[in-house]
Amino acid sequence: MEEVFPSFHIFINHRGPDVKKTLASLIHRDLNKFGLRVFLDKQELQMGYLLTPTITEAITSASVNIAIFSPRYVESAWCLNELLCMLDCHGAKIIPIFYDIQPSHLRHIDNGPYAAAFRKHRENGRVEISVVEKWVNALDKVAEISGLEFRKDNDDLGEFLDIVVDVVLKEVKLEPLDVVVYPVGLSQAAEHFHNEVLKHTESSDVITVGIVGLEGSGKSTLVTHLYNSKRSEFKRSCFISDVRKRDLASLQQTLLADLLGYGKLHIENTRQGRSLLRESLRGFPRVLIVFDDG
Repeated sequence: MEEVFPSFHIFINHRGPDVKKTLASLIHRDLNKFGLRVFLDKQELQMGYLLTPTITEAITSASVNIAIFSPRYVESAWCLNELLCMLDCHGAKIIPIFYDIQPSHLRHIDNGPYAAAFRKHRENGRVEISVVEKWVNALDKVAEISGLEFRKDNDDLGEFLDIVVDVVLKEVKLEPLDVVVYPVGLSQAAEHFHNEVLKHTESSDVITVGIVGLEGSGKSTLVTHLYNSKRSEFKRSCFISDVRKRDLASLQQTLLADLLGYGKLHIENTRQGRSLLRESLRGFPRVLIVFDDG
């Protein structure tokens, strides 16, 4: 059966009036630069408490769910119901972001900054008490998950966004590149390549490996398989096909886009491209780059 890949890689759970035009939209923008499909609802829904099929599909299909807990987050029944749905997706990673909120505030909702909102939920009768208790339990569970903390008065937003991107890119599940349907001897070739080449070069700072052979001998199939199996071990990765058909400036542009999210950056000449790559990747750990002749 053909594997079906998610509609979205990432879902951002947030209270719109708090962070939509700031942190949430910036995270959405920065992750989109890496070609990821990120769900951020365009408007805060004002009526109703049940999640729409679109929202549910986005949450259940994503491999990473980002939950931004802001000071007024729990005022939104919509946000809390999204959180319940996220916790039901056992295969997905939840990354909590505590925006001017501490993880302990999620555990102690009766006497912390969330206390007033929960009193209102319990007293107004618009939500069943059993549902409110599910929200409380959900917050308690998320408080146990290692997350990221941001303080508006003390932390640098640009640096924080870089951290968020690094964490998400490490956790998100990407579609593998296509490999031929019935590869002959691929597993054995990949195992041989790993044992005879990669295993003996893992301690090096920079590793350059060339695979040569006759046309049609399976070089592209082997390197694609290796890329699919190894890229999760690296902080960034990039696979460029048909390199002989492309000029150097185009290759530099693709590297900057895939590794650093510089999708709209125009390179005037190859010297500028070399300088940008050198400066941008200075001290950058564990990058996997594959050039394939096709």
